[in-house]
Parts: sequence; structure tokens; C-alpha cells
Amino acid sequence: MTRRGDFKPFTQWLSNWDQNAREVLTTLQQLTVQWTRICDDQLALHCRPLWIRNYQLSIEADSALWANRIHHSRAMLLTRLHTLGFADIRGVEAKVRPATLTRQPVSSKESVSTEVIQDMRTLAASIQDPTLRNALLRLALTVEHK
Repeated sequence: MTRRGDFKPFTQWLSNWDQNAREVLTTLQQLTVQWTRICDDQLALHCRPLWIRNYQLSIEADSALWANRIHHSRAMLLTRLHTLGFADIRGVEAKVRPATLTRQPVSSKESVSTEVIQDMRTLAASIQDPTLRNALLRLALTVEHK
């Protein structure tokens, strides 16, 4: 029975967890190095080993098309994994990489027409709040000089 204040079970658990994490990371590193030997070149370009949990290899795919290809190639992948010494891996699953939004750079060459700048000044003149009016005038001045 564990006494209150006895941290031995926790430190033992933490030590085991640390050892398991190191083993998983080492295996993932080895998988990444041998990835083109495990799967064909096309698949290797669009998929990568992501994580290992409960003897299951998670593979990240660029799109649903490549995830589907992983799904249909599971038996072949497992055979190659076992042949190359990754016998502990018992299953393969595919996950689609979340889409990332690409931000278009704002072109500094785009300019605001003099008509728009004049409209900003006209609008500023009709604003009662001096802080807001001055801010809009500063904005018009800044845009005009770019």
C-alpha cells in the first residue's frame, strides 16, 4: 500500500513513460529514414509516418486520395515493415493532414485612388469625435504617401 507522500509509484510510472516515449521516437526516426523502402516513391512523396500508439502506425497523408491509397496498401505496408525489422507494428491507419491556408502576400505596389483618399477626408470632416476624425485623417495621409 502506498503511503501519502510516497512518490515512488509516480516516479516509476514517469520513468517507464519516458522510456516508452524514447523508444517510439527512435522507431519513428528509423521509419522516416527507411520510408522510401517501405512504400513506393509516389506514396512516400505524399505520406509520412506520424506516430505509433498501441502498436498502430499512424501515417499522415496530403489528401483523402493518398489516405485511401494507404488504406488499400495496408497489407503490403505491414509486410514490408515486418521485413525491415518493425515487427512490433501490427496495424496501419491513415490520417489526412489538415489543410493549411496559404496567405497571399500583400503587394505594396497596389495604390489607393485619389478618389478614395478624398472620400476618406470627406468622411473624416463629418465625424464629431476628434480622436476618430484624426485617426481617419492620418490613415488618409498614410495611404496617400504610399
